[in-house]
Amino acid sequence: MGVESIPLDISITPRVVVQGLPKSGKSTLCKRVSEITGAVHLEMEKLIEGFVDRDSSFAAKIAHKLKVEGRDLDDLLLVQLIQKRVGMADCASRGWILEGFPQTRSQAILMAKKSLLPSNVIMVDIPIEEVYKRTEALVKDEFGCDRTILKRRLDYTCKNTPSMVYFF
Repeated sequence: MGVESIPLDISITPRVVVQGLPKSGKSTLCKRVSEITGAVHLEMEKLIEGFVDRDSSFAAKIAHKLKVEGRDLDDLLLVQLIQKRVGMADCASRGWILEGFPQTRSQAILMAKKSLLPSNVIMVDIPIEEVYKRTEALVKDEFGCDRTILKRRLDYTCKNTPSMVYFF
């Protein structure tokens, strides 16, 4: 007949990285893919916030860096944070969709060294002019939409995007 059955003992859990410019639609895409697949949508800000208030030595380390020292988390700590999160039961059983990370080649290399390799990478590609158009109404309301800040974010993203794509 030419039709083969799908083995029922094989489970495929998505491991997806979604990249793109600010306001390109990454969050919307991640939410939609999460709804369809059941995979856990991971956003770095929420991930960090979720660990800061936990009662563990790792959480204390993160909280100290952010709250006491007032410093950003280094790449290794960010990757360790992702590693801990994807190792939790919900991500392990349903898969994960990581939004906007890694942002640099060194972060991508650290992810690979920690065996955090995505099965898919999705690049949301829109023109820079469209980003500015999408943020016009938000300039006064959202800090990241201020034109000076947005330009810096776009410059940074555009400079780093090619290195992360080839790595995966």
